[in-house]
Amino acid sequence: MKKRLLVMLLSTFLISGLSAQTVLSSQNFSSGLGSWSSVTNNTAATKWVYSHNPIASPSFGNYTFKSPTASNGFALIMSDGNNSALNTDLISSAINCSGQNHVGLVFTQLFQPYYSNVIATVSVSTDSSSWTEVANMINISNFSNPELMQLDISSEAANQPQIWVKFHYEATNDLFWAVDDISVLGLPDNDAAVQSVDIQDYLPIGNNTITATIQNMGGTVLNNVTLDYSLDGGTSVSQTFSGLNLDPFAKAQVQFTAPSVVPTVDVHSYKIQSSQPNSTTDANPANDTLSKAIVSLSHIPAKNVLVEEFGTVPCGYCPGGATWISRLLAAQGSYTNAVTLHAGFGTDAMTTTEASSLSSTYDNNGAPAAMIDRQLLNGEDNLATGAPGLDYTDNVWGDYVQARQPILPPVSVSANNTFDSASRALTVNISATFYGPVTGNFRFNCYLIEDSVVGSGSGYDQHSYYYSSPTDTSLNPWYHVGTSNLGSGTWAIGGFVHNHVDRALLGGAAGSSGVIASPTVDGTTYTKTYTYTVPAGYRANKLKLIAFVNQYTSGVSSNKNQILNNVEMALNSADSNTVTTASLPTAIENVSSLEKIALYPNPAKDIVYLNYTLNENTRLSFDVYNTLGQLVTSLNETSINKGAVTTIINTSHFENGLYLVTVKGDGKVLQTLKFVVNK
Repeated sequence: MKKRLLVMLLSTFLISGLSAQTVLSSQNFSSGLGSWSSVTNNTAATKWVYSHNPIASPSFGNYTFKSPTASNGFALIMSDGNNSALNTDLISSAINCSGQNHVGLVFTQLFQPYYSNVIATVSVSTDSSSWTEVANMINISNFSNPELMQLDISSEAANQPQIWVKFHYEATNDLFWAVDDISVLGLPDNDAAVQSVDIQDYLPIGNNTITATIQNMGGTVLNNVTLDYSLDGGTSVSQTFSGLNLDPFAKAQVQFTAPSVVPTVDVHSYKIQSSQPNSTTDANPANDTLSKAIVSLSHIPAKNVLVEEFGTVPCGYCPGGATWISRLLAAQGSYTNAVTLHAGFGTDAMTTTEASSLSSTYDNNGAPAAMIDRQLLNGEDNLATGAPGLDYTDNVWGDYVQARQPILPPVSVSANNTFDSASRALTVNISATFYGPVTGNFRFNCYLIEDSVVGSGSGYDQHSYYYSSPTDTSLNPWYHVGTSNLGSGTWAIGGFVHNHVDRALLGGAAGSSGVIASPTVDGTTYTKTYTYTVPAGYRANKLKLIAFVNQYTSGVSSNKNQILNNVEMALNSADSNTVTTASLPTAIENVSSLEKIALYPNPAKDIVYLNYTLNENTRLSFDVYNTLGQLVTSLNETSINKGAVTTIINTSHFENGLYLVTVKGDGKVLQTLKFVVNK
């Protein structure tokens, strides 16, 4: 039997790249369940139903299913949460797969199994009575919204005159499964797609590695494919990647051997194109090409990650969240700062107005949950990601921090502050230096946080669900900590030490706008000053400040709310990100003998002219490189008299693309210029 592969991707890919595939059946539930039937396998009355957003979960609030056609409706099954056994199927009508050597099943879903005692499977039958399971959601779902599921069902469906597809669901607790945009497709033999251009939004000038993800959209195993990349429409760099061994719908990330030279601080565009899957014609050229815009930077700032945790006293799982933050900072504290916002699951004595506002805007996971740089991660509905239980060894927050830290930011942040202990007056000065032309709604902000906060009573005594379990104290430091009240089923930890407590957000929940230009200007520093009177009850020796710059939008977006960079400091101190200079592969030195060069025409065809002025007799040479750093042509060093000079470079034999010309004197690079050949 052919190995079955399932790949989970963004829903937008469902729309693209299907022109070479044969649609054997499709259902987007635009006006009901249509030809699909809902069947109950026991006495429970609940079946699959035709539904619309929002999905109202009795225990967990409202959800919005983000399938491409969710506005027209979708199929939904929801457990009632009252421990009633539920066993139900959503079954298609007969689908004709005759003459199809390769068959795929594609659908979008929102799968929310809050508990493990749920069965959610997809099966295929050739007689509507005997079923072969082709997917188990508990094992393969990544729980994103929407989640695109792609299954190779050729073993079950290829060349069959009729098949049926079944979505089977069993549960007792309050859970749900939403399904939309179901398609059964006949797949071509060979179809390789560029699924993503895997380079960062911000890159330094100079050499950069080019990486892409390809996906096998054909029905046969993909062993090799040719990819080409180009920068700003210049010369293409080609490479054939072999030994891939990708089953249908499987994907792989590949990296070009030849680096790309980004020559200037500017907005650039990369294009990557695939061809010749398995050394033959691609069945679907429509999905072969992707482009990505990037901004190249003159300097490389060090990146700090900001973790904003939602955690409150009434939240019984929040001691676990505090533990995960503590472990995260112990392992990754050199580049991570953290604040705890007392909101998300009720409020307590430490809740601020700004924390409640951030929770209502960005947090649908209650508490404990954390925003990692306010970046939408893992297909979440919102920016806050729930914490694992203390019986889990995997710290998902730490994984996300580790993923964010290598992301190159376009800005460095520096800050200092003065605090008068007598008047309690605090002044915070923040500077943000951008290193390229970056467009966005950028805002300053600054947290005032306090460590080791201990109080008494219901506003401070931390609830805990860990009093009796798990009993492994290496995982659960809260086992038998606090007071157990079995009569009410609650446990509370008196004297709980609350760290990283948000005391104030000096720029408000939305931050300070109108200070940073858009687009930013390379090397420009923007500044913001905050003044604040620190309440008498806050202990100066336990206070810290986290100054940051973030993008802003009123809604939840994958990159329009992200915190670009941040620094942490104690009172009456300062901090800043370290910054290094980005450079082209060859260093450039300023030499007084050579005045500014004018290069024209640009774009060029057969000839490039270099006009410049020498203030003394100078020996010069000229080298032209392509974007691979390969020498294309040279003009040997010769003595040139002072005064106005024109040097001609013959480009008639150049291919179309981007080139760099370096002007050398006395063995040193005096100038580097770029030009484009376009014939």
